[in-house]
Amino acid sequence: MAPAAAVDSSPLQDWSDEMESNGDFELASSSGNGSGAPGAPDHGWHKVTNPKKQRLRERKLKAEGGGGGEGGAGLGQDGKNSSKAFEALEKEAEARTERRKSRKAAWSASVAAAATPAANGVHDPHGSDDEEQGSDVESKNAAVANGGGGSANGGEKKKKAKKPKVSIADAAAAIDPVDLADYLATLSASYDDIQLIRCVDYFVKIFSPVNTVEIAWDKMSRDPLLKSVQVPIGDLPDKVCRATANWLGQKSVDALSQFVSWALNDVLFEAQPQQKGGKSGPTVSNSTKIAVLVVVAILLRRRSEVLLGMMETLRQPKFQAPPKLYVLAWMYGQVAREDLLAGLYLWSHNLLPFAVGSSSTPVTRDIALQFFEGFVMKDLAKNRPSLLTGATRKERLISPHALIACLHMAYPPESSRTKATQRYLAIYPTVKEISLGGSTRTRALKTVAQQLLPMSLTVAEEDDAELSLEGCDLFRWCLFQSPDSYKQWEKLYPERLKGSVRVLKFLRGTWRESQSMLSPLKELQSTVTSLKLQSLKMKQDPKLEAESIKALDHCKFLQKKMSLWNACLSASVALACTAAAGYAFYLLSPDKNPWNWDGKILLSNL
Repeated sequence: MAPAAAVDSSPLQDWSDEMESNGDFELASSSGNGSGAPGAPDHGWHKVTNPKKQRLRERKLKAEGGGGGEGGAGLGQDGKNSSKAFEALEKEAEARTERRKSRKAAWSASVAAAATPAANGVHDPHGSDDEEQGSDVESKNAAVANGGGGSANGGEKKKKAKKPKVSIADAAAAIDPVDLADYLATLSASYDDIQLIRCVDYFVKIFSPVNTVEIAWDKMSRDPLLKSVQVPIGDLPDKVCRATANWLGQKSVDALSQFVSWALNDVLFEAQPQQKGGKSGPTVSNSTKIAVLVVVAILLRRRSEVLLGMMETLRQPKFQAPPKLYVLAWMYGQVAREDLLAGLYLWSHNLLPFAVGSSSTPVTRDIALQFFEGFVMKDLAKNRPSLLTGATRKERLISPHALIACLHMAYPPESSRTKATQRYLAIYPTVKEISLGGSTRTRALKTVAQQLLPMSLTVAEEDDAELSLEGCDLFRWCLFQSPDSYKQWEKLYPERLKGSVRVLKFLRGTWRESQSMLSPLKELQSTVTSLKLQSLKMKQDPKLEAESIKALDHCKFLQKKMSLWNACLSASVALACTAAAGYAFYLLSPDKNPWNWDGKILLSNL
């Protein structure tokens, strides 16, 4: 279809009349009916339509509009003057422009009067975006109502003014520490739980303009844990953190624990995806999430005992899902930033168990590894003295169960090796050093040895050679730390025959190192004799015959070595006593002593 019938004809008519008057253009008619004359209402353009219907329509238009020619040049298809549509659009555009200018001037005046920078969250309080959007809709409706289909002659649409970008650091920079301290001081009249909620409300108002950061755990988990721990507290001034920490330090542990529990269940876990068929709760605003994270982070860095008291609750299976486990790792990281010993204790008792075993996933393993690598291994030379000192506390930083769990992750079966295996293998020596750290043969280490010995004997039974060898080494450490471990071994021998045989083989293969480590060998000699007698009895059982024969062979070898060692030791003691007696005799006989009392040789007597 040619464009003249569907588009406004006024601009086209003016252009064609001007060209005809200059004689530079001649309208051509596609048919020879003479309708292409200059005075024709269609100006030489024809629709591809039924000619009969077209003629009837032209007659109707002429009858309603007062005739064709120049008088009907501005009529549209419906016989109405289409220029009115453009007039309405122009008026609407001018009115909208004036409203924008007035709002802009009023906003600028209010900002200048308040002397508040835009970066600190000042925004247009008049809702210009919504009004502009409404004005645009009204303009379109008016254009449709007036029969206009385009905006060729309308005013140009101005771009919407962009809101200023406000970050957490920008919003926090507006906080006056003195004003914050005064505000917190006014809350002392109410209960502790209400005070904590009002403290959160203060930060919600501060961070309401923030539009550059969105708190979403699925996005935060893509960054290293060490980096995520600094969100959002890393953007706060130190004075603000200290003022808030000093105020939180005065609150009771019970109130703080209830607040952390509320933050976990109602705010921090709110962003997690709901299960199918589950009801989703009310959406928490981004400013509320930021405010709660700020208060929780400051609280945990100042009062780590709050989270230590919630350990039993946080071990529940409902916290084992990877998204929730990352939230817990974030909280444990806040504790570790200020108290590494407490953070490591939380890791070994609450985070590592979720990352090992059949229920673990690559995500949970990665979270546990990120924590240890980021907070312990990153600056190990600096952290080692404090970690080894803290290992001697009543509650071990890394329990024997955690050590064995990490051992299994470092030496898994060949078919079960994953990308995390090498990372566990890298941290295992440090985990072992911290777990077994302390003064030799103290009461604390004797307790550790009694707990670790049965587990290490079980590890020694594993088919993997490296894992079994490490279990034997841990078993020897238990024998070294506590003489009671020998009696414990004798009781476990019938049940753990396979592991005991491997321990005997290990002692035989490393005898030079083991004899110096386990000397005096009186307890070992007595235990080997007892194991030999038990092996002779178990040899009668066809199922245990093969292992019993191996045990007898190792026991005979160790007895032989220990007898030689005792003989050599007795001879050495006798020789030392003889030498001492001879030297004393010479000292008591000055006339036959070639040495004077000053220890110098008398050359005159030689």
